[in-house]
Amino acid sequence: MYYIYHIPERKKIGVSDNLTARMKKHKWNGFFEILECHTDIYKVSDRELELQKEYGYPVDKRKYWQTINVISNKGRTKGGNWHKGKKHEWAKKSRKLTYDDAQQIRAEYALGSINQSQLARMYGVFPATINGIVNNKTYTTP
Repeated sequence: MYYIYHIPERKKIGVSDNLTARMKKHKWNGFFEILECHTDIYKVSDRELELQKEYGYPVDKRKYWQTINVISNKGRTKGGNWHKGKKHEWAKKSRKLTYDDAQQIRAEYALGSINQSQLARMYGVFPATINGIVNNKTYTTP
């Protein structure tokens, strides 16, 4: 579950799946409220930005799901999940992207505002991975 929280004194609207840890990171013991709860990371990412605009607060440059993706990809090596000739069940378990990530990549690419190389950099994968996704060769089933 993802929570959109509001800290009025700091003029802050944010998202977290663990509010206790998030408030500790903010070093915040004061009042905060939960504005909305969502199960879809993409929906909550859009709503966070909408609410920031609505309240007149600074708007994040990156959507929540993109921030989480960048954080989760730190420390990984390019293509480090593949070993010669062993791409079967083991490969599925070690994938960087999820089926939902692939669906989002297809949707973004279909809009035409971003190319495959940009998507590869955004998701921390090789352009060939993105090409396989947008051409429905990989990540075709959940």
